[in-house]
Amino acid sequence: MNAHRVIVCTGAKGGQGTTTVATAIALTLATHGPTVLVDTTGDALAALGHPDTRRRPAARDRIAEPVAVTANLAVVVVNAERADLATRITELRDTADVVIDAGTTPPPVTEAERVLVVRNCYLALRRAVSGPPADRVALVVEPHRALGVRDATDVLGHQPITTIATIPPSPGRLTPDSSPCECPAHSPAPSPT
Repeated sequence: MNAHRVIVCTGAKGGQGTTTVATAIALTLATHGPTVLVDTTGDALAALGHPDTRRRPAARDRIAEPVAVTANLAVVVVNAERADLATRITELRDTADVVIDAGTTPPPVTEAERVLVVRNCYLALRRAVSGPPADRVALVVEPHRALGVRDATDVLGHQPITTIATIPPSPGRLTPDSSPCECPAHSPAPSPT
């Protein structure tokens, strides 16, 4: 049995924070060992503050070579429609944990943990209920929404929910040496004067 994990992050609809959640998971796993973030949407390098010199490859293009972000984290930009994507994921899993930023389209991989990323928004929750099953739900809470965590839990039923800190009005980029956002929950405590 392979000790490396494959985690697929998929959004209930666009704009849910899937890239941010996938990137945060990859950064966390990279503190424990080799990790590859498979980017099917073309945004992960920019989210990490890395010079984004690659455009999203077309289906006919080969899968890009990994871009090293830290000693234990590499990003591979791919097209989710490639027929050989599942084979490439299996190859990557042989040497590292793999986190897939799948956008709204789950890739054809088996033996993966599936994380659904959803905001506390009526339309997103409506899509989440009718979408593919997930092992975990990452609920990105926005305080100005009418629906809260309890509402989302009621709608999503028995699925485990991880609540993500609220998104600040102007979120910063995730970097290997920063917290996921600049909200009070993630900001360092002020030093005593």
